[in-house]
Amino acid sequence: VKAVQKEGVVASVRPFGFVQQETSHKSLDVEVSDKVAWELYYPPFEAAVQAGAGGITCSSSKVNGTGSCENAKLLQQDLKGAMKFKGFVMAPKGGSHDSAE
Repeated sequence: VKAVQKEGVVASVRPFGFVQQETSHKSLDVEVSDKVAWELYYPPFEAAVQAGAGGITCSSSKVNGTGSCENAKLLQQDLKGAMKFKGFVMAPKGGSHDSAE
């Protein structure tokens, strides 16, 4: 992150939303507990946030029944709240399931 941004480019990390496979990831609904999220999945994103990442791309999967890109717990509470992320969040192509949520 620091090396990329040193060159004047905003670093964006991905995929925020527990994706561990490349096939059929758009149809996944990943069931994950807070304990597993914070112990296994979040540490790389916490490190990126602490290093100053300017953007994060949510995943095209669902997490606990809600699309990653519409998931208030995932984005507002965990990423922007607990991790103190101040940058932008963007959806990948086809990553938004329901903009009304």
